[in-house]
Amino acid sequence: MGGKLCIILVPEDGRPVVRIKVSWRKFLALIVSLLVFASAGLGGYWWAFKQGTRARRLAEENARLREENRKVGELSRVLAEVQEVRRRLVVALGGRELEDSSEVVLLHRPRAGEEPVSPSLIPEAIAAARRIARFRPSIWPVPGWISRHFEEGHEGIDIAGVRGDTVRAAADGTVAFAGDMGDLGLCVVLKHGKRYRTVYGHCDKLLAGKGQEVRKGQAIALLGSTGRSTGVHLHYEVWEDGKAVDPEKFLTDR
Repeated sequence: MGGKLCIILVPEDGRPVVRIKVSWRKFLALIVSLLVFASAGLGGYWWAFKQGTRARRLAEENARLREENRKVGELSRVLAEVQEVRRRLVVALGGRELEDSSEVVLLHRPRAGEEPVSPSLIPEAIAAARRIARFRPSIWPVPGWISRHFEEGHEGIDIAGVRGDTVRAAADGTVAFAGDMGDLGLCVVLKHGKRYRTVYGHCDKLLAGKGQEVRKGQAIALLGSTGRSTGVHLHYEVWEDGKAVDPEKFLTDR
């Protein structure tokens, strides 16, 4: 393309007219440069817009995930509470597993031949189960290890330990006896409601007296080797409905 292009600039304030002569080649190069700069500017704006949109989406997704994690944590807490209530109910029922796990939640669903139980009584039932569990032996009375198990002629277990260790009540109850019991040496007998009794023999020192009310885990004596004993240990018995039973099945909590 030959020739030149004349660009005339006419000021409004009366100043002289300005004439600019430029070749067509340079004019086209100028137009192309302006288009390139404009395209680059629009491209940068579009990239920034997309990045901003992506950032907003990521922020929304993170917020959603945090909310879901919070809900999962809440459900885990509720599940743990339900499992703890179930464990307490099992303990209250004498260690028998529930035939239907849904009984923990649906206590109001009657079995065949049973009258329906109002859902409003469920909290009372759970509270009653917890009260029953308090009177059922369920903790190790002293830290240590079992040196002799329950067997014929030995109506309890022997838990070996360190002299002076604290002997604790296995459940809530009343001190029925506290004193010297011959072969068992210094001994404490606790009565737990109408169903259970526990015996703690060969103690070094008694910390509870007859008639005293005690709570589960409360110190009642110190470990020793009094009476007919060949070493420091606790002779521990559990009586259920007037019959000696294996204490190991009750040792659920340390």
